[in-house]
Amino acid sequence: MKRINNFLAINRETEEMYQETLTRVLQHPKTKALIQENDNVTPQMIENDLLVVDEYIRAHSEDVPCESVEACTNNPKGYTPKVDVRNNRIHLIYEPCESKKREDEYHRRKQLIDAQFVSQDIKDATFESIQHYPNTNRKDVHQQLMKKAFDIINEKHHKGLYLHGKFGVGKSYFLGALANEISKYHISSVLLYVPEFISRLKGGFSDGSTQRLLDTVKTAEVLILDDLGAEDVTPWVRDEVISNILHYRMVEHLPTFISSNFTMAEIEMNYRKTRDNGVEETKSRRILERLRALCDEVELKGDNYRNK
Repeated sequence: MKRINNFLAINRETEEMYQETLTRVLQHPKTKALIQENDNVTPQMIENDLLVVDEYIRAHSEDVPCESVEACTNNPKGYTPKVDVRNNRIHLIYEPCESKKREDEYHRRKQLIDAQFVSQDIKDATFESIQHYPNTNRKDVHQQLMKKAFDIINEKHHKGLYLHGKFGVGKSYFLGALANEISKYHISSVLLYVPEFISRLKGGFSDGSTQRLLDTVKTAEVLILDDLGAEDVTPWVRDEVISNILHYRMVEHLPTFISSNFTMAEIEMNYRKTRDNGVEETKSRRILERLRALCDEVELKGDNYRNK
């Protein structure tokens, strides 16, 4: 008899919880709106799929977006349940909320930027975060860079910028902003710090990765070479790396952007060195011609803001 009484008590408690849930769900504004907006949804269908509808009304609404996916209270995080009525049954489908879409878009854009050997602030730079200071030409260079980005996005022409200037004036930051801007339009880029890139190429001789890395760089949809001329200049660097990359991109009309502490003319002088400390004007002149074919030369003026 005790077992039967326990069984009946559990059943009564379960029935009471069920009725409370049913009453709460049927009276909920989201349920009323669901019935009103869907002619084929009836109270009986709500009762048949009570737990499904209860999950729907408990979920966080997109009417008040979450601050972030991490702060989302839904399960799974970042997804909002939508009602799907099929064969007189109520099902839920989960769609990404606006916060999730923004986060996914952010990560998608980051994946379009293959930023190798560069600092995080350059990776995160945007056109909106560039500051204009008095007595500089930062605003003018900023506008030129935006024009170049516009041309690439609209496939008008593919000539980049050769941005030179003193240490710390923001050359690398400007080019990082370019990479992020074009990524909004599904255009990928390779952004790399040239001295470290050269070191990585040399280190790849042992495992055969040198040619793969070189091919990845020279065929990039948009290539951004940061701090050209700061590498250890040797005939191999000049002839097999820099000249090779620039020649390929010039022939294929691929957008190329460069930052340097040197003018194009000064770079040409740096690349005249030979193995026996002689002068190789022809090969260095070719590099200069390719730079001019690929880029418009612009000086970024200003103070050293790196340590301010």
